[in-house]
Amino acid sequence: WTPSSEAKAGIDDFKNLAPFNVKKCVTQYNSSTGKREVLAYEGDTNYATLIANKTGDRMVEFPKFYYKRPNKWTWLVSPDYVQGFLPSPMHFRNGTMHDVARVSEYMLSTSGSTVISQPGTTPRVSTTIADFRTMLRAKGQYVIDRSSYDMIAILAIIKYGDLNAELVNGSGHVSGGNTITLTDSIKGLDGYRTSLTDNLNIRVMGIEDFYGNAWTFTDGAFQYGSNIYINNDIENIEAFPDMTNYVQKGWTKLDTALPQGAIANYFNNIAFDSKNPSIMFPTSTGGDDSNPIGDGYWTGSGNSQFVVLAGGSGGGGSLAGLLAWSSSGGLSVSNVYVGAFALEMG
Repeated sequence: WTPSSEAKAGIDDFKNLAPFNVKKCVTQYNSSTGKREVLAYEGDTNYATLIANKTGDRMVEFPKFYYKRPNKWTWLVSPDYVQGFLPSPMHFRNGTMHDVARVSEYMLSTSGSTVISQPGTTPRVSTTIADFRTMLRAKGQYVIDRSSYDMIAILAIIKYGDLNAELVNGSGHVSGGNTITLTDSIKGLDGYRTSLTDNLNIRVMGIEDFYGNAWTFTDGAFQYGSNIYINNDIENIEAFPDMTNYVQKGWTKLDTALPQGAIANYFNNIAFDSKNPSIMFPTSTGGDDSNPIGDGYWTGSGNSQFVVLAGGSGGGGSLAGLLAWSSSGGLSVSNVYVGAFALEMG
């Protein structure tokens, strides 16, 4: 694999190999059935017309897969079940293994009273995760959850052969505030527009600005004290729980401790939690913008609940990146540095 740019397509031996063979598509909500429906896939005869007319939401479809993490620094994936492998939590919901899951191709932008996934706009920011939930639920979608974000990150790490995506796939837009979405001209699923360090939009597995430009909310996760709490039942999360009923509400307290009160630090170690081996969050400070991970983290302190963000922002500099982590803002955080991606089940 090598990254693509506006000038040329890179080498991508993964694009036809499951589960890396993602598909771009256009979907919309059918109010009669209460479900999302695919209008066209890239390559279909009506796809270009839907794109030109900016119909529906542009999405990237991920086929189901299974994974194994035998140790902290090893990730294995398979399109079929293999003994000892776990189902991708992006696809496995409430006992059902969905054939596909879709993530918005673009960070969500404003369209009237709702949000959409379309290019040529700046991300919708200054919005709480609760308000994103409300807008997306009304159209059969969800705020991307931590499990889905991490599964996409695992695919990217395997594909790039590197934990530091910015060094090999492009730095992303990490200086100068939020910018307009402009990566349709990149000639591949992954890469940068003009150079590895151009401070412009990137693509990861077909998704624009999966890191950089603006932090993304990741639902189904929060920090309290030095612990992370996870809930993979994205379809039934209406609100974050209080700390007296989180078990009854379906939340699991992870065993691995998260450093508290960290502000803009690089990290050199990631979690390997027995209860949720897919999740990757910082466990110790160290390293720099090149080694071993090249990303930064921000965490809250004390007995308060903090929402979990991913990817870094247009003001994050070299601390932004695929594994950048922030859990320093309260559950109602809303500012110009935070947006969201949509998730839908197929």
